[in-house]
Amino acid sequence: HTGLAEVAVDARRQVLVTPRLLLSAAYLVERADVDALLAASDDAARRHPEVELLCIGPWPPHTFAQAAGGLG
Repeated sequence: HTGLAEVAVDARRQVLVTPRLLLSAAYLVERADVDALLAASDDAARRHPEVELLCIGPWPPHTFAQAAGGLG
């Protein structure tokens, strides 16, 4: 997560305790930095061959929106 978060403007993650899904994360990335994020993902996959990484998107940045009043 850390290597990908360094490329992103913002990042969210949820650590899960399930046999198949250990981490769900979202990265808010400037368009110009998409290739750098994909390269960081490829690097993480090479360093951790025991883990399957799935990178999907782009998606609307709703994950990073805050409710009115800063709660969210």
